[in-house]
Amino acid sequence: MKAVIFDMDGVIVDSENLWEKLTFQLYEEFDISVDNTVLDLIRGRTEDEVFKPFLEKKGYKCKELEDLNQKAIQRRRELFFEIGKDKLRLFPKAKEKIIELNKKGYKLAIATSSFKQLMDLIVDKFVIRKYFDVLYSGEDVVNGKPNPEIYLKTMKKLGVKPEETVIIEDSIQGLKAAKDSGAYCIAVETTNTKDKLSSADKIIKDISHLNTEF
Repeated sequence: MKAVIFDMDGVIVDSENLWEKLTFQLYEEFDISVDNTVLDLIRGRTEDEVFKPFLEKKGYKCKELEDLNQKAIQRRRELFFEIGKDKLRLFPKAKEKIIELNKKGYKLAIATSSFKQLMDLIVDKFVIRKYFDVLYSGEDVVNGKPNPEIYLKTMKKLGVKPEETVIIEDSIQGLKAAKDSGAYCIAVETTNTKDKLSSADKIIKDISHLNTEF
């Protein structure tokens, strides 16, 4: 293997519970009726896909739909920077594993569905930017996960083939994107139970259990 691509939320940074809390708060504000079963659908998705499908079901269309969708996205970002950013933590041993892989000569990348401002905040807050060769967010692709576009684009930028690449994911949507890209996929059990991650090539509890010899 020549490269390792990390999803961010739920893999490197312990943020999924925070995002889910903020998202459900926004669903309530926008009178969107959902329950916890929706989590498998929205985890790993781009911001655009977290709100728009549910707003469409409520009958909103065209410009009104786009306006409300952007309002929901912006409101969730504002809530995050108001109450959430100071709660962000890396998973135990995450930074150490990243440094270890870097020292061993692997090309490293982040390919996240989150927005670029958040990705930049995390790599700078935890001083890990210098270890990555490529950083792509959900704003860098047309089609978000489970479409493999972000992973295919990242591999192309890294100059590696799918069979030379390991992808680390936590969400069902992200796992499908990783598998459809043709890369070797390791799933972490930080967000989903093992039975929901059975399509992965390997399953580990969290990034601290990552064997950095591929």
